[in-house]
Amino acid sequence: MIAPRWVATLAQPIAIEDLVEFLVAAAELPVECSQVYEIGGADQVSYGDIMREYARPYPERRKSLQPSGPRPITVADLRLLFHRASRNW
Repeated sequence: MIAPRWVATLAQPIAIEDLVEFLVAAAELPVECSQVYEIGGADQVSYGDIMREYARPYPERRKSLQPSGPRPITVADLRLLFHRASRNW
């Protein structure tokens, strides 16, 4: 299956219980100034790995994920390009 390049990007999934714990703790912090807190699990996995893990219970639907590169230019692309360019002449 063709997939966007970002499927190779690493993420740090977090358990919902840990997320709730962080949110409850954040609600108790003083609101003196605006701050950003980044949270994540200890493991680093790609988005593609996450999608494959979710698909594992459904082997009949599982497909290979391959990041896509730039697609080749087609005749239709060239027609559209020249049509748009010709409006400026």
